[in-house]
Amino acid sequence: MKSAKPFFSILLFILVGLNGLLKDPLQVTGQEVPKLNPAKSYTLDELLTFTVEHNPEILAAKAEIDIARGELITAGLLPNPKIEFTGRNQSIPDEDLSGFNYDINLSQEIPLGGKIGHRKRVAQLKLEKARLDFQNVVRLKTAEVKKAFYAVLFNQRRQELIKEVLEVNRIILDIANKRYKAGDIPLMGVNLASVELQRTTIESLNLQNEFSQANSELLMALGIILDSGGPSGVEGLKVEGTLSKEQIQFNLTELIRFALANRPDYRSLQVAVKAAEADISLARAEGVPNIEVGGAFERELGNERRIGGFVSIPLPLFNRNQGEIAKSLSRKDQVSLELAALKNRIEQEVRIGFTKVETGKKNLDVFQRGLIQLVRENLELNRKAFQAGEIEFLEVARAEEDFIRTNTLFLEALYNYNLALIELETAMGSQFTRALKGTEEKK
Repeated sequence: MKSAKPFFSILLFILVGLNGLLKDPLQVTGQEVPKLNPAKSYTLDELLTFTVEHNPEILAAKAEIDIARGELITAGLLPNPKIEFTGRNQSIPDEDLSGFNYDINLSQEIPLGGKIGHRKRVAQLKLEKARLDFQNVVRLKTAEVKKAFYAVLFNQRRQELIKEVLEVNRIILDIANKRYKAGDIPLMGVNLASVELQRTTIESLNLQNEFSQANSELLMALGIILDSGGPSGVEGLKVEGTLSKEQIQFNLTELIRFALANRPDYRSLQVAVKAAEADISLARAEGVPNIEVGGAFERELGNERRIGGFVSIPLPLFNRNQGEIAKSLSRKDQVSLELAALKNRIEQEVRIGFTKVETGKKNLDVFQRGLIQLVRENLELNRKAFQAGEIEFLEVARAEEDFIRTNTLFLEALYNYNLALIELETAMGSQFTRALKGTEEKK
C-alpha cells in the first residue's frame, strides 16, 4: 500500500499558508478619553476643540467613516478562489492493487456585468455620505455646546448682578439702622430694608441653583465628566467669555443660498440620491449570474493521473434580482422626497433664525441707548438721597426694582440674541466668518 504522506504534506502546507494570510494586520487599541480640569477656566473655542476631539457622539460618527472605508476596500475585491481536496483508500483484490487516491479541485468565481465597478461606486458614495454625516453631527453638537456655554455665561452675569444688588441692600440697611437710631425714620423703615435684603439673598440662592443646572447641561453637551482629583461634589466647569453684542448684517436670500450649498445634512441627502441611483445599477448588475471556472487533478491506483477543467454557469430563469431592483427604485424615490422636504425645512430654519436675529438687534438697541447707565445712576442717586434723609426707603426700593428689572431684561435680550445667532449659524451649516465671506464672493 502506497503512503498517503504526499497528500497530507500538501494539505498541511496550504493550511499553514492560509493561517498566515488570515492574520489580521490591524490592531485596535483603546484610548482613554481625557477629562477636563475643574481648576481651569475654559473658553468656548477650547471647549469646541475638546468636543470635536473627544465627544462620544462625534467619535461614533467618525467611526462610521472608517467603516465605510472598509466597505470600499471589500467592494473592490474579487471572490476568493476555492480549493478542494478529496482523499480515499482504495484496493482491487483481484488485481492485487491498493493505495491512497486523491483529487485536487481549484475553482474561481468570476463576477460579470460590471458588479465590482458598481459595488465600488456605491461604496465610494457611502464613504462620501459618512463624511458629510460626520460633519452634520459636528454641526449639531457644536450648536448644543454653544447654547449650553452661553447659558452658563448668562447665569454668571445674573449672579454678578444679584451680588451687586446684595451689596447695595447691605449698605441701605446700614443707613436705615443709623437713621433709625438717630430718630430720623421709624422701625418700619429698618424692617423694610431688612426684608429686601433677605429677599435678594433668597433670589441669589435660586440663581446659584440655576447656574448649577446650566453647568450640568454644559457637561452633558460636552459628553464628559470632570476630573476633580479628589472628593465628588465639584461645583462645575469654569468658563470665561462674553455674550456678543456685535450686530452682524445679513442678506436673507444669500443666507438661504449659502445654507443649501453648505449644510452637510442636505449635501448628504444629495449624495444619498446618487448612491440610490448607483444601487439601482448594482441591483441590475447583480441580476447577471457569475460564472465559475476551475481545474481538477486526480490521482488513481497504479499512479494514473488525470487533469481536467470545468465551467459553471447559473441559468437566470427565475431569479434575476427583481426584488432588489424594485427596492432600489423605491429607495431612490424615498430619498428624493426626503431631499425636497429637507430643502423646504432648511429655508424655513434660515428664515426663522434670520427673523430672531433681526428682532434681537432691535431689542438690544433699546438698552444700548444709555438706559442701563441711566437706571444705575438713578439707584445711586436714590441711595445717597436716602442717606442724606431726603427721601424714604420706598423710593430707594422702587429705584432698585427698576435697576434689577432693566438689567435682567437687558441680560435676557443679550442672551436671546446670542441664541438667535447660534440658531441662524446652525441653520446655515457654517460659522458666520465663512458664511459672510462666501456671500461676499458671490456679489
